[in-house]
Amino acid sequence: MVAIREAIRNAVVHRDYSLAGKDIKVAIYDDMLEITSPGKLLPSIDFNEMDARQSDIRNKVIAPVFKKLGIIDQWGNGLKLIADELKEYPEIEFKWFERGLQFQVQFTKKDYKPYGTTAMIGESVWDQAGAKTGPSRDQVGTKSGLMLIACDKPVMIQELMTVMVLKNRSKFRKKYLTPLLEEDILAMTIPDKPTSSRQQYTLTEKGRRLLADIRQTS
Repeated sequence: MVAIREAIRNAVVHRDYSLAGKDIKVAIYDDMLEITSPGKLLPSIDFNEMDARQSDIRNKVIAPVFKKLGIIDQWGNGLKLIADELKEYPEIEFKWFERGLQFQVQFTKKDYKPYGTTAMIGESVWDQAGAKTGPSRDQVGTKSGLMLIACDKPVMIQELMTVMVLKNRSKFRKKYLTPLLEEDILAMTIPDKPTSSRQQYTLTEKGRRLLADIRQTS
């Protein structure tokens, strides 16, 4: 929290307030917290030496007020404070970027595996030797488990969406179908023509082993 608070303080103090219509943005994802501040670094600040306690003030009114209030401890000390705080959290990586007319920092969880794709049904289930880890239906996910059951025999995408009570085809493909195809759990019956109107989807050998294991441990 200390590191995140410092990053937000820096965003408020150092943002470019001349960029009308722009706001500081804090975005929270499953694997990352991202803070974006309008305005690039000042020309006097070397991007490649950000951790060298460089200091320059863009906002000559806000910064002194923050320092007088005790919100800022010491000029040029922000990144060191963040780095020192994150020594207690080795699983978190801190990165900074200049993107267009914005400065952005990210607190990212290392080795994150998103629930619903790889971690749910992919490499974490089968190691390189193909040994089972015995996942339960909850570990695999209810909807993806329904897909495996439905694909025990070739099935068309419309039928899969009906089984899963979903209507948005693009979201269905992105969230469920594509990850299963990429993990070699499902396969197309007409792989040479992915967009064929007769395209169906069915379990691969890996998918059948996974389905059998789910049924056994459910």
